[in-house]
Order: sequence, then structure tokens, then C-alpha cells
Amino acid sequence: MLRLRHCLPGPSAIRVLSSAVASGSDKAGAETSEGGSSQQGGRLPRVTIQPAIKRNPTDLLQALSDTVGVDPTAPHFAFIDDPAMIPSTAAAKRHYYMAKELGKRAARQLAEEWPTLFMFDRDYPRLSAFRPEQQPDPLQVDPTEENLLKMVEQREVKDAVMLYERMRSENKDVSDSAQLALFKLVAYYNGENVPFAEWEEWHGLRNYGESKYNEWTNAGIADLLYETLPKTAETTSILVAGMCKFASAESVQRAENLIKEMLEKNQVPHVEAFNGLIAKGDHGQWTWALAQMKNVKVKPNIGTWNALLSANTKLQSNSERKSHLAKLLNEMIALGVEPSLTSYNIVLEGIIDTREQVAGGTHGGMTREEQDQLEDALSWMVEIVSRLESLPQLTIQSPECNHFFLTAMVYASRASNLPLAERLVALYESEKNLVKMPAFTVENQFYTRYLRLYIERTHSINDIEEKYKELVPRLVGVTKTLTREMCEKVRNAPKWSCIRRVIEDGINSRAMTDHKQSSIFRKILLDVSFLNLSISEREEYKNLVKKLVGAWVELSRFTEENTKRLQIKMFPATVCLVLNYRDEDEL
Repeated sequence: MLRLRHCLPGPSAIRVLSSAVASGSDKAGAETSEGGSSQQGGRLPRVTIQPAIKRNPTDLLQALSDTVGVDPTAPHFAFIDDPAMIPSTAAAKRHYYMAKELGKRAARQLAEEWPTLFMFDRDYPRLSAFRPEQQPDPLQVDPTEENLLKMVEQREVKDAVMLYERMRSENKDVSDSAQLALFKLVAYYNGENVPFAEWEEWHGLRNYGESKYNEWTNAGIADLLYETLPKTAETTSILVAGMCKFASAESVQRAENLIKEMLEKNQVPHVEAFNGLIAKGDHGQWTWALAQMKNVKVKPNIGTWNALLSANTKLQSNSERKSHLAKLLNEMIALGVEPSLTSYNIVLEGIIDTREQVAGGTHGGMTREEQDQLEDALSWMVEIVSRLESLPQLTIQSPECNHFFLTAMVYASRASNLPLAERLVALYESEKNLVKMPAFTVENQFYTRYLRLYIERTHSINDIEEKYKELVPRLVGVTKTLTREMCEKVRNAPKWSCIRRVIEDGINSRAMTDHKQSSIFRKILLDVSFLNLSISEREEYKNLVKKLVGAWVELSRFTEENTKRLQIKMFPATVCLVLNYRDEDEL
């Protein structure tokens, strides 16, 4: 009642409100009388309706995201449903995400195969997303051109091919436009289904799925369709581009011969045909292709420049390779062609073999030649990053654009250049960057290398703790190497809040199964000055030791045949720790 009494307005406040309402009503009455006299005089008030602002379907979500921002303490949105099951390692994230996605696929397949079990609809209008329909069987569907075009539009490559072959066997007429649409699809995917990397709906399979590289299928359905269709510049260019995409020595040579035949017929090949031959051909082939582009006046696009850069990375001489790459970039800029992130990534990979750098790790040894190449790469990176920072926006122009950030971070971490790495992170997280790396895979490697470099080059334990909690486990998965590096830091500069977080992450990531790592945890806890901790910190210390002991006891009890390989026997230090807490707290 006391709280309610304070919330109610007093007598003076009521008098003020009453006078305000009275004055407002008098003013409104005056305006009404004036409006009435105006209307009687024949003058109506003019109302101007502003035109509607055109907005995209995601503008509202983007506005909410920009307002709320990113919570660095929260997990990834894919794991926020069940806080108790939030994964902390890269492998656990993969298993959790794939299990969640495959469960959705299984539920959708059940709804597709047994639709009568889900006929109780209350939604109006009917939501087709909740009523999935089974894909038509090419052997049972009506052999019509309409069904064929539907399969082509949905990129069901093998089903479309089966339906087309069925239509031809039944002497069904297929128009040239339908055959051309099927030919484009088959040539682009070499007669195979869409690879995991291009799946739009299922993100987990797109990020984690592995698609094997296959060479061009000679005398396949693409070649048969090409023989059926008119030999125009478009159809031949499509075939050449497909042969170069799935390149083999035979297919590249045949692609060159097809371009020569087109030129003999006074047909102008499309730029995609030249780009494929430049990217996959040898030095003689791509120089010939450039000369022919000049003769027939085919304007190069960004794909042509990237193909040229890729072709020059095959040169054996490092000095010659760098000279050619520099000339190409300068010529692009002089002609007003802005290099894409893929262009810069090709240049960086052409200076140093990135695969060797990844294999070497952050602290791997380097030869003198590799050090010189790394210095050259860093000088290039500084110029590239400065240019990217000056651009108003970074847009994606090819699927490989996101690889630039990881390649650049590999070089920065290899050279222990923290300022450059922080510039890369700031550029990647800026609002003007629209190029994002796949979560849990490439993005995890990017931030892992950045965090390890930050731990290595930073001396303040407070800054290290803040950065660690910001990235782990939201973007960076807990690994043995990362845990070991953090343990080394907290042993040199003890801080209880950081120690507790690192050990808890180690428990969640199953680091207790590693005897060496569990021994490090024990040593760190022994070095903690228990008397200097606050009362709440002492309670946290005891609970943390109980967790460790409980984990060791559980691992020691794996005596059954199917779990014996996971058994970790108790060591004297562990036994003493268990006995101490059993006597003290009756653990």
C-alpha cells in the first residue's frame, strides 16, 4: 500500500493536470471553430500524403540487428535454443548443427511421404512452407515440357536428364528453348547434381559437405544436347565454359579447338569461353586467347582479370610471378576496373603457397626464402588493406571472395603482426563489408588465428581475458593448443576469473581426457593463493575442484569392454586430491 500511495498523484498534481486538460480543450475548440469557418468559406485544409518508402523484405530485420548489435557473451544463434547444450568445440558445433538440420530434413521427408498424417490445417491462408510436397519422380511424372522446365528451374540435374531421355524415347517433341535450358544446366554441372557448396536451404551441408572434383564427361548428355542444338556462338561458348570448369588435358584442348572453329565461322565467342581457357590453359593457350579477344573486340570482365591472375601464379620464377601480378593489378586500376577480393586473394596466394603456411602453423619455422616471401606478402597486404578501407563498400563478386580474409590472416599471424590482424578484423566486421565467411569452418579458422596471435602479442591479462570471453566459444572453438596457451598466460599472470573460465572451458571440451592437460589444471589450481580470494571466489574454487575430481572419478570407472578405451586411471596426485575433498566435504 505504501508503494501504491507513492505512485498516485497528489492534489497539486491533479490540479495541474486539470488545468492543462481544460486549456487543451479550449484550444481544440478554437481550432475547430476556425476550421468550421474555413470550411464554410469554401477553403478546405490541404493534406499532403508522402509517398511510401520502398523497403526490402529484410530491412526490418536489418534495422533490428543494427540497433541491438552483437552480444559477444551470447552463443551463436544456431545453439541458443538449449543453453545447457551449447557446444564449445568445433567438432561439437558440427555435430550439434548437423543433427539439428538432419532432424529437420527427416521431419520434412515424413511430411512429404505421408501427407495425410498432417492434413489438420488451421492456418489461413495456407502456408506452403509447412506443407512440403514430394519431388516428382521423373519415371512417373507426365513426360511434358512443362515438367521438364520445372526440374530445370529447381536444378534437379539428374531427374531432368532422366525425364528428357524418357521424352525422347517416347517420341515427345521438345522445343529448342527447353533443350537449351537443359543444356545450360547440364554443362554447368557436368551432368551431376548440384554440389553441397551451392545448396541454399541446408546451411550445414553447404558448409560441411564435401564435393569431389570430377573431370569433364566425354560423350555425355551435354555433348549429345550440343549435337542436337544449332551450333551458335552461345551454345558453343556454353560447352567451352563447361569443359574448362571441369578441366582435363583433353577437355581444355578440345575447348581451344572449338573456339578456333567459331572464329573460322566468323562467330564471336562469349567472354566466359575465353575466361575458362585463360584460367585452365597453359601459357601458350591463354596468350593466344588474349590475342583473339583483342581481335574480335570482346570486352574483358572481372572474371577475365581473375583468370589472368590465376594463370600468372603458375609461373615458376617468384620474381617473374610478382612482377606480372603487380603489372596486372596496376593495369586493372588504370582501366577503372576495381579488383575484387578474389583478385587480391589470388595475388597473395601467388606470392606464398598458403597451404604450406597453414600446415606450418602460427609458430612453425621458416626458411630464409620463406621469410623473404612473407615480407613481400606483408608489404602487399598493407597496400591492399589500405585500399579496401578506402572503398565505400565491399561486395561479393564470386564464391571465393571470402577466402581473402583467411589468407590475409594467415600471413598476419605467421608474421606475428597484431596491428595488421586487428585491421583485418575491423574491416571484416565493418558495416560496409558484405562478404562473410561460412560460419564454423572458414570463420572459425580466421578468428582462431587472430585470438592466438592476440594472446601471443598481448601482455595484459585483463585484455586477454576480455578478448577470450568475447570470442570463445561464440566464434572460436576450444582446442588443446588454445587451452595450453591460455594456461601459460594465467600461470605467469594469475587472475582467478580467467583461470576459472579457462578450466571450465577445458572441462566442457573434454580436455580432462588428456593427462598432460589435466596435470596443468592441477598445477594452476595449486598455485592459486586461496587466502587472497574473496568469499565468493573461494566457493567458486571449491566447486571447480569438485568438478575436476568428479570428472576424474567418472573417467576412472570406465571398466566395461565398450568404454575401456576411454578409461583414465587415477594417479597419486589425483588420488590425494580426491581423498582431501572426500574428508573435507564428503565428496
